[in-house]
Amino acid sequence: ARLSATADRKARICALGALRNLAATAENKERMWSDKDGARSIVVQAASLSDKADRDARDCALATLWNLARDPANAKLMELDVSGARLAIDVASKLTEPEDRKARAYAQAAAKSFGSDPMA
Repeated sequence: ARLSATADRKARICALGALRNLAATAENKERMWSDKDGARSIVVQAASLSDKADRDARDCALATLWNLARDPANAKLMELDVSGARLAIDVASKLTEPEDRKARAYAQAAAKSFGSDPMA
């Protein structure tokens, strides 16, 4: 999922999709968020992508953050991660292009888990 070359975009999307699916399972949420240099780093980095060609990867990453934020302990930690997950979620929640609607929806759903307004 750390792949960054243009030719690796499809592989990155597949890897991020696998992480998204793993994050949907309750027993994986805490371990994935605790994996600071692995899963967490990969997902936050991908959620911060801004190239239009990386929208699918960003969408998968933001969906993963939403899944992880559904665990209340993770949500508290994610809200405090102001230069990582929180920043990526805040930026994506303010996207305005129609093609970014999925990213915006995932980000806003994740932010709701924090109990604060992502648009503030």
